Amino acid sequence: MRISKYAVLVVLVLVSATPVLAQSYCAPRSELVETLKNEWAEVQVFYGLMNANDRLLEVFASPGGKTWTILASSPGGDSCVVTSGHYWSEVAPQLLKPTGLPI
Repeated sequence: MRISKYAVLVVLVLVSATPVLAQSYCAPRSELVETLKNEWAEVQVFYGLMNANDRLLEVFASPGGKTWTILASSPGGDSCVVTSGHYWSEVAPQLLKPTGLPI
């Protein structure tokens, strides 16, 4: 069974998001997205629905991954910055080595 990087990211945020969201910056999603675009040249690169609370998890990154931001957005239109950082990169999946066992 292959676990996608999206699933891993969602699990990590779900585990840590509750205390972080209580302390993070929140605003209407449209304002945050505009600020990320204008101030940091970040655009949405991934998104997924967080099943626990119907929030949309969004990852924004600048070209080349120099900066990145993760937002948790509510159905009502508000978003909160969960975390941000530098040097976002994608890891290419690695193929497993054959074991020589018969199928």
